[in-house]
Amino acid sequence: MRTTLTEPTLKTFMTRFASGYDSVVRGVNLIYPYSWFTKPPPPNEETLNITLLLSVVDQSSQQWCNLHLSFSDVQEFHIYEREGGYYNTLSDGLRIAWLNGLVYTAFSNDGATSNSLDSFKSAKRYVAARELSWKTEPYDR
Repeated sequence: MRTTLTEPTLKTFMTRFASGYDSVVRGVNLIYPYSWFTKPPPPNEETLNITLLLSVVDQSSQQWCNLHLSFSDVQEFHIYEREGGYYNTLSDGLRIAWLNGLVYTAFSNDGATSNSLDSFKSAKRYVAARELSWKTEPYDR
């Protein structure tokens, strides 16, 4: 079951998952709606969605788990990967903030600590969406 992350629940979420410090990016899945490839687009067009899969320690159980972050109605994103960079450890953790009606999430090791709009937009990997939800599942390698 997915849980919607909101500003009031962010602190509890970040505490439970230790702000994503030392989590491992296992995958990024972009889901483009089929309707984007038809002309004209249908009414109530579907939106771009992104799922980020992390392996992280759940502080409530002190066990590793897989954390799925699901971004709905993505408005912007930037993902830069160098060759061979299909996964990495997030030594700087996650940065999440609500700005201009969107939830911004940065998941890159850029040393930034600010949650300003410019800081997110300069991150090597970030997503800005209208909604962010999450779920956990047992850890697997």
